[in-house]
Amino acid sequence: MNTLNALLTPSWLETLRIGTLYLLALSLFLVPVGVGGGLALVWVWMAAAMIVRHPVPTHPAVWLALSFALYCLVQAGIPRLVVDDPGLRWGTAWSWAQIVVFVPVAYALRGDQRLVLRLLLTSLIGLLLGMIWRTDWALLIQSPAAFADSRPGFGFPTLAYALFAGTALLGLVILRRRCWYDSAGRLRWWALLPWTFATLVVAEGVVLSQARGSWLSLVLVTLIGVGVWWLRQRRRGGALPRAKIAAVLAALLLLIGLNSNEIVDRLNEERAVVDQLLEGELLTDEITSLTLRWHALVLGLERWQERPWFGWGPGASRPLMADSNEPGLLYPEPDGSVLKHLHNSYLELMVQLGLIGLGLWLAVAVLLLLGLYRLVQRGELSADLGWFLGLALLYLAFWSHFNFRMVNQDFRGYWSLLAGAALSFSLYRGGGSPSLR
Repeated sequence: MNTLNALLTPSWLETLRIGTLYLLALSLFLVPVGVGGGLALVWVWMAAAMIVRHPVPTHPAVWLALSFALYCLVQAGIPRLVVDDPGLRWGTAWSWAQIVVFVPVAYALRGDQRLVLRLLLTSLIGLLLGMIWRTDWALLIQSPAAFADSRPGFGFPTLAYALFAGTALLGLVILRRRCWYDSAGRLRWWALLPWTFATLVVAEGVVLSQARGSWLSLVLVTLIGVGVWWLRQRRRGGALPRAKIAAVLAALLLLIGLNSNEIVDRLNEERAVVDQLLEGELLTDEITSLTLRWHALVLGLERWQERPWFGWGPGASRPLMADSNEPGLLYPEPDGSVLKHLHNSYLELMVQLGLIGLGLWLAVAVLLLLGLYRLVQRGELSADLGWFLGLALLYLAFWSHFNFRMVNQDFRGYWSLLAGAALSFSLYRGGGSPSLR
């Protein structure tokens, strides 16, 4: 043990820590295999840090996250008739449990605001490079309309990409002053062009995704953010910056105007289906995005009510849909297969892990948000960074009503960076960058 402690020098650990975090951030949206490597290495760093007895602060969110992971693994050890394949049970449970990787990431970040900001910038660069790399340029040049209709995901499923791009857009807007000005308050003219380019590209990516759930989630988060900002302005007695508001509205109207046809067509695409659903009709004669989600919601709620506390076990949702023989849960031909998931993260938690699993997960999320709020109120965390992380987590919370990605590696990397940063600032209050501008 003494030999091992001698080998694991602080400088060696520091190199591993910083290198792992940058590998994770750069790979997040650029090289998926790098995400797996980064998430594995952060556990290696955590184990090494514990061996050399580095101080490890604790937080209720850490214990709740570990309890959630343990609960998922215990669930896999309980045989269920609906999931008689041990490989499916244990594989899905392990995927659920790996969400706890945001904990070692939080320790690795050490509450360092400058490091978090640099990692966010690195992940943004990776996202932009990934979009450029994976764009179907031949189709875009030949037929821009066909390219838009293809709903590009730039290497990710379209709905997942909408989540990532929407989060990047929030960051570019909320943290804009860090891009525009230096620490002395001087305007950096050279930074305006790349910031404008990145904002326009990411915003256009959100529109091209045609993900209505992501659009609605962004609208809700924007309303919350603007409402909080407006209340703070009134309490301070300051005048509203009308010129800035007009500039933001003009930019928003320009974006909508340039994509008005695509936006209107997408919103009206299933209007007849919405009207029928509002009238209480359960559609089975046609298959659309909304009808698939409707039938999944109905079936999921019915099955959850049968086992409300502990659920049906990890990996149970798709077998439950397959066993239901419900035609409304089948993809259109020629695929004709049953839905891969219930298209609602909370419903998946309820069906697979019950109210106990959902409660543990929501408790972690609430603690992260409360921690950010308290740190910003006390001046221990920069207001813009705190609000970005808080609104990004809220955006994820809204988005999760419309899709499910929690057991996928790309989500784990995304979640580990956001939630890890939020937890890290609570673990290391007042640590990190001495500048809290």
